[in-house]
Amino acid sequence: MTTWSDNKQPYEAPSTIDEWLIKRGISINYSAVFTWNEEQVRSDYEDLFNEIEAYNERIDELASKFQTLHQSRLEYMEVHDINNWHTLDPIRDAKHLTQKASFSDDIVACNTEGNKLKKERGDKGRVLPLLAGIIDGSYSDFSSIINDERIVHGLMSSNSRDPMWDYIGPLHNIRWGMYPKLD
Repeated sequence: MTTWSDNKQPYEAPSTIDEWLIKRGISINYSAVFTWNEEQVRSDYEDLFNEIEAYNERIDELASKFQTLHQSRLEYMEVHDINNWHTLDPIRDAKHLTQKASFSDDIVACNTEGNKLKKERGDKGRVLPLLAGIIDGSYSDFSSIINDERIVHGLMSSNSRDPMWDYIGPLHNIRWGMYPKLD
């Protein structure tokens, strides 16, 4: 079931594509995207898709590395009969505390890089549904994006079976995902 806000304010469309791009966090380099030829749109889509896949692979590697580090830390604690790092003596247990610091540094580095990559992937990923919508014919011009925004404005909840989603382009469609890759 699809529900709408009771306090639905009128939709106020941005006056220019540049304004819309800035609001969405998309580079204004895409302000002329509707004047690009099909080859340029497809090339940009392909490049972005591949970049996002590379981000996904690296993020998965880091998640696996994190799990390995976490498991190694737990095993180290078990082998050395450490229940709580805070109960260790700074002098007598210096070797164990050094190992704890090493685990912590590696885990922090892993998480920091993963978070950075997720942000970068998200920034790049905002453009992909725009390009996909141009390629699949959902967006022939800027006004077609605005029409979709008008339709979903004030939407509070929906399910993917609502037929409305058959007519909404990728930017606002809860059914859309980057896979399968467009040819």
